[in-house]
Amino acid sequence: PGYSKHHTGYAIDVRSGAAVLGAFADTPAYAWLSADNFANAKAHGWLPSYPDGVENQGPNPEPWEFVWVGTKNIVCLGFEPSADTPFCDTVGSVFTADIAWLAAEELTTGCTAVWYCPNENVTRGQAATFLWRLFGSPASTFELPFEDVAAGRFFEVPVRWMLENEITTGTSPTTFAPDEQLTRAQFVTFLWRAAGRPMATAPHAFTDVDPGSFANDAVSWAAEVGITAGTSPTEFSPNAPATRGQIAAFLRRFSDLDLI
Repeated sequence: PGYSKHHTGYAIDVRSGAAVLGAFADTPAYAWLSADNFANAKAHGWLPSYPDGVENQGPNPEPWEFVWVGTKNIVCLGFEPSADTPFCDTVGSVFTADIAWLAAEELTTGCTAVWYCPNENVTRGQAATFLWRLFGSPASTFELPFEDVAAGRFFEVPVRWMLENEITTGTSPTTFAPDEQLTRAQFVTFLWRAAGRPMATAPHAFTDVDPGSFANDAVSWAAEVGITAGTSPTEFSPNAPATRGQIAAFLRRFSDLDLI
């Protein structure tokens, strides 16, 4: 302790085949890891613990030792937010522009000051809050029958507003399930109800959305107006958890329809 990074639990020693640790620097594995300033190691969240040229940082150079810091921390090192990229973990994401719009509209502050966490799943309480903010964060004192929406929680007023405007009926007469993962079908249904329940002129083409599903009309409308293209030409993945990146895209496309 104090001399080796192994005691942190984040450092590993790597060897290749039968080669001893000291010979790792001469292996093709090390050549791959260290190429282009350790680009391949960094892409997987690893940095060399004691590389050549670093003095007074511990032992002499140990090409075989790598320490886990995580891909986000590597990408975010020295990151400077901009209007186009307010969060470092959206660089290269298909949702970068959607998330930048979400931040510009003050609909999100991210999951940290520099992370948006686009691949994290959204809870029903979070979804209610996103949608409520999109509509201008209106006040609501509508009486709640939901026993699981406690006073003072961040989603309390959003859920009151959703119930008042018939955007939700909860998961039962007495529950909203705010901490459960939101599904893609549920969020598209919220958007459809918020838009006034318009009917599509043609059915959707998704084979995994049953015509008898609660979300069927909502998905048909969302596909027709361009809110969703599905997860493939023939699949919508209605029961898959909605991610924060997907929510940003749905909200931006909904906003572009000028329905608010």
